[in-house]
Amino acid sequence: MALLALGVLLAALVIGGSPTAKAETGKKALILGSSVTGGASSTEATEAAGDGFTVTVVDDATWGAMTAAQFADYQLVVVGDPTCGLTPAVVSQNATALADAVMARSGGNSKVGNRILIGTDPRFHLGQGGNKLIDTGIAFAGATDGATNLYLNTTCQDRDWDANGTPDVQDKLLPLLTIDPSATWTQNQGPPCGGDVSLISNAAQFATLTSSDLRGWGCSVHETFPQFPTDWSALAIATDTPTAPTCGTDVDSGAARCGEAYVLIAGSGIVSEAPNLSLDPPEATNPVGTQHTVTATVTNPDDTPRSGVEVSFVVTGANAGASGTCVPADCKTDASGNVTFTYTGAAAGDDTINAAITIDGSRQTATAAKTWVEGGGGGPDDREMTGRAWLYDGPNSYNNNKGLRVLVSGVGDASRNRKRAHVFCDAERGGDDLQISWGFVANPTKYVAVATDVTSAACSDSPAGSQGAPAADFDTIEATAQGVMAGEAVTIKIKLADRGENATGEPGRRRDRGSIEITRNSDGAILLGKPERFVGSGNLDAVGIAP
Repeated sequence: MALLALGVLLAALVIGGSPTAKAETGKKALILGSSVTGGASSTEATEAAGDGFTVTVVDDATWGAMTAAQFADYQLVVVGDPTCGLTPAVVSQNATALADAVMARSGGNSKVGNRILIGTDPRFHLGQGGNKLIDTGIAFAGATDGATNLYLNTTCQDRDWDANGTPDVQDKLLPLLTIDPSATWTQNQGPPCGGDVSLISNAAQFATLTSSDLRGWGCSVHETFPQFPTDWSALAIATDTPTAPTCGTDVDSGAARCGEAYVLIAGSGIVSEAPNLSLDPPEATNPVGTQHTVTATVTNPDDTPRSGVEVSFVVTGANAGASGTCVPADCKTDASGNVTFTYTGAAAGDDTINAAITIDGSRQTATAAKTWVEGGGGGPDDREMTGRAWLYDGPNSYNNNKGLRVLVSGVGDASRNRKRAHVFCDAERGGDDLQISWGFVANPTKYVAVATDVTSAACSDSPAGSQGAPAADFDTIEATAQGVMAGEAVTIKIKLADRGENATGEPGRRRDRGSIEITRNSDGAILLGKPERFVGSGNLDAVGIAP
């Protein structure tokens, strides 16, 4: 960040003084003076002012007397690094008031704020990448409007000020900064000082931060947190610690890395991937008041499904703490390695859906982003792929003979003979009608799978061809549904493409295309695996314009 002119910077800073109790979060930042080097000219204050905050620096006495409403008057609260020192005792002594404002329990805020926890001393290592960690950390911590966001640095030591055997921030503040009812925090105050580190999560504010920015500090890590709540994600881990309870995918290299977390984040906009855990869809937008479903998939190191693994889900952001339901009900993965989580968005804004597992002694986390909009974002998304179409050739598990015929259609009702499929771009809309039938020339509809719940859907437009009439702004749909075949639960995955007119116009025979996979949930067996094939008979139509 470019240095601000001194006059501009000082105009944005207020030193000392008692903050008022308006409980209205604005573009204002509060810094505990004893936690930084230089007070109003500290690196933390400079970065906050550069992000547009009016900065107030207070002493310990003022901080210790503040109420939740007074903390809630600030969009950004900073406990920084005094160039490798101790976390001031007043931070834990007034932990409840601070945490209540950040977590929107009292004080006037309507949203839970972003949080970052840093277990090292970036101010001491400004020239080695510490400046970038402070810059991006302040940007993330101050990102949520209408909330009190927290930048918390335990610097070189989280001191046990009351001598009860547990460091004070871990004991008194961190348990209050979570919505996870089963939250457990542990701390390692003696990790390898000069060891290697890895960046394993991301958010928009950390786009310029890399693992190399955090390495080579001589002593890069002072505190690690082997255990932490599900609504927190490890941004960076120390990889040569005596235990490796946290695993993730290195943002720079894509390699799987394990270790102990020492920079952690919580809130909105977090992107976290794991070697053996993924969430689908990774992002989605829906109207307030509707339901959203994500599917967590757990795999073994060889990418085969892993069943019986419990997945913990926690929602942070606009709908922080929202409860949901799992399928299976115990939130343990089925034979296909899957478990779904469904919740309703009651408030507009951005959510992060946090999922966590523990396998082979290590914890892995993954996230999905969800945006909720008022009024359905201009109306419901009624775009759909519809049609009745035969796809020719391809293998299936019942018989690998050639001549396989697969019919994409709908169930419809008894009054309709030629029933069309209807699969909507918005999986939460409802009204989907999808049936997959297949067999061979002599009996082309020997096997039938009926979709009962479309759990995810995404529409896109490909440059491969024009969809023709009727008008639509997409030509391809990919969807996943739960269904039933011969009384057994199955998962249906489809990709259907309306490639438009052939030489004689619609229907698009031998231009429209589709691929289908159907697996049995009980054992993961593939019942139908049909790679992309053309429509030999019938037609697919992409219909509608996004609202």
